[in-house]
Amino acid sequence: MVGLYGQGKTTTTAKLAEWYRKKHGLRVAVIEADVHRPGAYAQLSQLLEDSSVVVYGEPDEKNAATIVRNGLAACASADLVIVDTAGRHQLDDELVDELERIASITRATERWLVIDAQVGQAAGPVAASFHNLAGVTGIVVTKLDGTARGGGALSAVAATGAPLVHIGVGEKVSDLEKFEADRFISRLLGMGDIRGLIDLAPEDMDEEEAMRLTQRLMSGRFTLNDMYKQMEMMAKVGTIDKLMSFLPGNMFGGLGGMTKSQKEAMQGNLDRYRTIMDSMTGWEKNEPAKIKAERIQRIARGSGVKEKDVRELIAQWKRSRKMMKGMGGNRKLNKQMRKMMKDGDMDMDPSAFGM
Repeated sequence: MVGLYGQGKTTTTAKLAEWYRKKHGLRVAVIEADVHRPGAYAQLSQLLEDSSVVVYGEPDEKNAATIVRNGLAACASADLVIVDTAGRHQLDDELVDELERIASITRATERWLVIDAQVGQAAGPVAASFHNLAGVTGIVVTKLDGTARGGGALSAVAATGAPLVHIGVGEKVSDLEKFEADRFISRLLGMGDIRGLIDLAPEDMDEEEAMRLTQRLMSGRFTLNDMYKQMEMMAKVGTIDKLMSFLPGNMFGGLGGMTKSQKEAMQGNLDRYRTIMDSMTGWEKNEPAKIKAERIQRIARGSGVKEKDVRELIAQWKRSRKMMKGMGGNRKLNKQMRKMMKDGDMDMDPSAFGM
């Protein structure tokens, strides 16, 4: 992994390690060879502390080549070894010499450049310089949020001829995506990425349960129990901001086009609703329409919220039920949603969503 200082190499190294461990079942090891930034090894170790990825480093060693040589020997049993190298504010002679020594030791099959999307068109010269030096075989663009600068960075680095392999879309180790041009352009144009949303589903998600829940939601016959399960699934996938980034801008009445403040408000509401439902009995979650004032008082006390918050949850459930019932009456949408859940067919008709 190569790149200038502050581009996100160490975080990307951790993301890639976890990606190949989870997606491909490989035994992965990472070597921290940044001898110029104090705390680099500690950062990488912390990012992967909950993973089985092996992290090798020698915090007191000042020779990067020595660390890499020792690390390769120590990680000989790994299927994949990723080396995180140091960065600079510019590509100077010292960095060039260091990278050349590391390259001669590793004889790496891949040499990936990490570039921050926020540098925009300036990414072009940087990518070209590293490409000429190391023969870059792939590029990872980090902090990509779909802005004009992000698009500028993509076009600039693409000019090197090296393929864009991944994009970083957040701070978590799981916030890494394989770059697919058509899907990225679709999101950039506000058309969403439904396939990408499905790909976010965690490996432990029960597909049959998700199918049953979807059918209940689309029929409008769902309870607060179903609503709670829906929120749990959403929490496993990610934040509201992340989920909405995959939706077309005008899908479901414009949910995909919500502003940042609106998304933050919705996230806060969802967190509060889950807390309230944690204080409800099974009967109350199954029969929310029958909850009276006395029960509302008890639920509010038990969850540490105001009574109006409990009433707001019930009102939201009623609105959601009405909306879902209306969607269930849309035969085209209903048919395509069932098909999508059943066999993963993403070739959906945009008109089904009112687009």
